This record gives sequence, structure tokens and C-alpha cells, in this order.
Amino acid sequence: MFLELSLSLKGLQMKYIDLYLIHSPVGWQYVNDKEMTIGRDGTPFLDMTTNLESIWESVEGQVEEGLVRSIGASNYNISHVRTILSVARI
Repeated sequence: MFLELSLSLKGLQMKYIDLYLIHSPVGWQYVNDKEMTIGRDGTPFLDMTTNLESIWESVEGQVEEGLVRSIGASNYNISHVRTILSVARI
């Protein structure tokens, strides 16, 4: 994940991101870097196996590397927040 963020920062001519916000506690099923899986009605297929702990630890690593200044989450319920707090250092 750090490589992709480093390349994005380079392309944007920035040294860091002020806030990396995890928008949702679920991901979309991965197809490839240019497509996503969408149903006939236009809704995305969600990946309900998203590992919240792993994602949070990854964004903490980006803070430690100096690529991101602040991290946060939105659209999380109390259960999701507790899951993150169980591993969070930041």
C-alpha cells in the first residue's frame, strides 16, 4: 500500500496527505485496477470480509512513514469503532 501512496504523492507533487479518511467499513469486490464489480442494477458487490484491523494498521504505518499526517474513519458504527480500537496505536 505504501508504494501506491508514494506514487500518488509523487504524481500530485506532494510530500504527504493531511488526512487519510477510511470512508466505509466494507470494501468493494476487487476485479482489477480499472474496473469494479457492479450488479445489473448498478450497485457494487460489497466485500463483507474486509479486515478492519489490517486496514487500520496499514494507515497507521503510513503515518509512521510520514506519508499521512492524520487518519480517521467515517460511516462506522460502534462495533466497527471497537474493532479498530482493539488494535489501534493512533
